[in-house]
Amino acid sequence: MEPLTNLKRDQLLALMVAEHDAIHRGVGPFEPELCPDEVQRNRPAVDLVGRDQAGTVVAVEHTIVESYDHQIMDIRVAKEMFPFGGPEIDGYVDAGSFRLFIPAGELASIEQSERARAAESIEAWVRDALDESPCPASNSPQECRRGTPTGVSFEVSLIRMAGHFQFHELTAQVVMIEPRPSDGIDRRREERISRSLRNKCPKLLKEAGDGRSILVLEDRDLRYSSPASLVSCLRTVCAGIDLPDLVALLDVTAGNPLVWRIFDDGNWAEISSICPQTFPGHRCGELNRMKR
Repeated sequence: MEPLTNLKRDQLLALMVAEHDAIHRGVGPFEPELCPDEVQRNRPAVDLVGRDQAGTVVAVEHTIVESYDHQIMDIRVAKEMFPFGGPEIDGYVDAGSFRLFIPAGELASIEQSERARAAESIEAWVRDALDESPCPASNSPQECRRGTPTGVSFEVSLIRMAGHFQFHELTAQVVMIEPRPSDGIDRRREERISRSLRNKCPKLLKEAGDGRSILVLEDRDLRYSSPASLVSCLRTVCAGIDLPDLVALLDVTAGNPLVWRIFDDGNWAEISSICPQTFPGHRCGELNRMKR
């Protein structure tokens, strides 16, 4: 069989986890055979199918973890509008002590042609808020101002965070953006991941048949979640869902990716007692050369 080449990013991540799993079980190397989602357009298909050295068929599906609907687009738009993470307030060296809370998903809803104007409006609103009513330092977070910037359809809140902060020179004058706490991120994460499991698991188990099934969860949301919180969320929402043989959690947010085997052959891992594992250098190099 011809080797698979020119893999997409999600397919490469699926391959990396399948190779890691085969070695972990003592049946490596894993041999990829097919990327069904490239050839089966008339029905749901998984990212990768292959065999380990024991001859077992292994089916792998990759998905990205979001804490709320459209979070990935929300983050992408936020980076486009505010490259340093939030409005830059020149001359206000204490700006880094503040946070600008924006309703989850609102930035993603801004049309591309309107983003530059919206960024200017939000920055002007923040500057006025800091000039007019700056909050003094406190041992607890304080809301300084709440309102709707001119020409923007959603309300924002400016909060001074508790305690004293030491900032890198680049971020001392940046008011960082975060989802509004009242948006119920934990509940929305459960709803989002539950839908993902119900969408991904049935087709994965069907493709694997009597073989081995692997679900790869790529977590890009380490700012608002953690491996432990994701395991807790998964255990909460998986009732009534047939899970694959392995659920692997990937952190690709910094440097080379790390993997946790969080659900393995019917057993949930105690995330606090296991260390993430790494991948071979050549695979990491392939991944790092790809764009997200």
